Amino acid sequence: MSWACPNCGRRFANPGQRHSCNVSGADEHFSRAEPQVREAFDAIVAALPRDVRIETVKTTIHLSAWKAPFASVDVRRTHLRVGILLDRRLHHRRIERVEVLSKARYAHGVDVWVPEDVDAELLGWLNRAHELRS
Repeated sequence: MSWACPNCGRRFANPGQRHSCNVSGADEHFSRAEPQVREAFDAIVAALPRDVRIETVKTTIHLSAWKAPFASVDVRRTHLRVGILLDRRLHHRRIERVEVLSKARYAHGVDVWVPEDVDAELLGWLNRAHELRS
């Protein structure tokens, strides 16, 4: 059963889960970004399953499944840094960084510069991450 914060309305798997209630609108994240950055984000959102929640907080945009976030999007002026949580480490030239969170949880950073970077490969990783957190 999920829990909704009474202050910000965000949903979490665990009651009383620690989080930031400092929510913002997606437009604020893109106010200084080049147009193709917003187009790339919109392409990601359009390709995700319908049950994905877009949660914007002060520093990032979370892509959340029923249980918890499965990805994050950090908006830069010229590109997006998409963080993807998976159960195994990916070895691929597109992966800019990998953070080991636990024995079976890895955060991968992928840079997305233009809408064309939102391809079957990236969407496959995002969909796998979504499945793991649903």
